[in-house]
Amino acid sequence: MLRFATQRYSCRQCGRCCRRFLVPVSRLEIEAISKLPWEKCGDQRARCYDVLGGASYLKKNPQTGECAFLENGTQCRMHAAFGGKCKTISCRAYPFEFMRTFDDEITCAVRFDCPAVQQNAGEKLIAYRGDVEELLTDPLMPSLAAPVNPLRMDGLTRQALEAISDFLKESLLATEVPVPALALMAGRLQKLGCTFLNDLETLRTVLPSMREKAAKEAAGIFEIGRTWPERTQLRRTMLECLKLDRQLPDFSLGFRIRQMALAAGILCGGGNPRKFGPEQPSVAIRRAKLFDNAFWKCEADAWTTYRRCLAVRLESRQFFASAYYQKGFFEGLQALFNTWKPAILLARLHAAETHPEGICREDVDYATGLLDHCHGRRVKL
Repeated sequence: MLRFATQRYSCRQCGRCCRRFLVPVSRLEIEAISKLPWEKCGDQRARCYDVLGGASYLKKNPQTGECAFLENGTQCRMHAAFGGKCKTISCRAYPFEFMRTFDDEITCAVRFDCPAVQQNAGEKLIAYRGDVEELLTDPLMPSLAAPVNPLRMDGLTRQALEAISDFLKESLLATEVPVPALALMAGRLQKLGCTFLNDLETLRTVLPSMREKAAKEAAGIFEIGRTWPERTQLRRTMLECLKLDRQLPDFSLGFRIRQMALAAGILCGGGNPRKFGPEQPSVAIRRAKLFDNAFWKCEADAWTTYRRCLAVRLESRQFFASAYYQKGFFEGLQALFNTWKPAILLARLHAAETHPEGICREDVDYATGLLDHCHGRRVKL
C-alpha cells in the first residue's frame, strides 16, 4: 500500500536540481542516452557522463557546474527532445523520497531541498500515484530497504508508535509549541518505557499534559553555542551541510587540499561559505555574530517551512530505521527535533549576508533545505 504525505508539489522548472547535484548514472542508462537520435535535433552529443571517484555521473559543464543537458538554465534538453522517460531514474524520481515502513506500506514524501516543495503549492502528492507506481516498478529504481525491523520500534506496538508520531506532527502544525520543547518531550517519552506507552488510552491521556509541561520548561531557550564544545559541534554540522553541493566536481589532490583548508577554517570559526558553491552565502563567518543570541531577532512566521518539514518526516515515518542510519524510534525522534540548533545557525548565516537585523522566512527556508538534504541521507549530523 502506498501512503502519501500531506504535501503539495508541482515542478516550477527552476533548474536548481540540475545545477546542484551530482547525478549518478548506471551503465544501462549511459547506453540508452548514447543511443538516442541526437542528430535529428541537430545535436552531436559527445560522452554523456564523467567518472569521479570511480563512479559515473551525468556530465557537467566545467565552467558553470550545471548539467550538460540543461538548456537556458531551466529546461532539460533530453526531456524536451525525447520525453521525460529518457532521463535517468535519479532525475525522474527527484524530489520524491520513499521508505518501506511496515510490511504492507510504502510512504512517499517530497524533499525540502527542492524550492517548489518549500512553497507547498500545486498538486497534492496523491495526484502523482501513477507516476510513483511506475517509478517503484522500474527495474532501474534502487531497491528500497527492508520494512522496519521490530527491534527499531524500541518495544512499541505499531499503534503506539503511530499515535506518538501523529501527536507530535499535530503539535508542529496546529500549535506554537517550540521545537526544543518537543525534543525534551521525546526524551521523556523514552524514559516512560514501552509497557506504559503501549497502553493507548493512557498514552493519549498523558501526551497533552507532557507537551504543556515541556513547553513551559523550554520557553525562551532558543539559544545556541553557549559553550565552546557546543560551538565546535555546531560548526561541524554546519560544515557538513555546506558541503552538500559541489558545483564544479573535482576529485583532484589540489581540490581536496583546498577543501580541507576551507573546512579547517570553518571549524575554527572563519572562512566564507561561498567557496563551497554559488548558492551559499558570501559572508565572513568570523564577523557574522552567529552565536550572539541577544543580537538576532526573528519574524513571527519565519519557521513555518522548518516545522512543516519535521511534520512531514513524522507523518511519513521517515525519521528512524532505514531513514536514519538504522537507529531506533526514540533515537531517530530526538535526532529529528535536535536539528533546531543547526537550523538556527544556518538561518543566521544566510541572514548575515543580506539582512543581518533579523531572521526571515527566506533564511529558514535555506536552512531547512540544507538540513533535510543531509539528515539521514548523508553523514550523521
